[in-house]
Amino acid sequence: MRKIFVFLGILLISLTGTVSLQAKNNGVPEESSNGIYVKQYAIKGADKKFYYAADPVTQQCFSIIRMGLGAGYTTMPCGNLKKRPEWKNIVVWD
Repeated sequence: MRKIFVFLGILLISLTGTVSLQAKNNGVPEESSNGIYVKQYAIKGADKKFYYAADPVTQQCFSIIRMGLGAGYTTMPCGNLKKRPEWKNIVVWD
């Protein structure tokens, strides 16, 4: 169980480091240096940011929200993320 929390913590740190690039990309999700795809979506509120992320290696998908200095994430069914047109060519395993 500890390994899962360590993995998720590292994942969150790596996503937090790459999400600033996503604001520039309005089209398709962008692959980060660690191979995880991330895309930012509009959300009302000056201090809030919402992202989806997919890891093709572990075949896991995440939704992420950042509010000010805080952030949170949860896993989500990749089949649901695949319903968004911009993710259908990335999420090919579900």
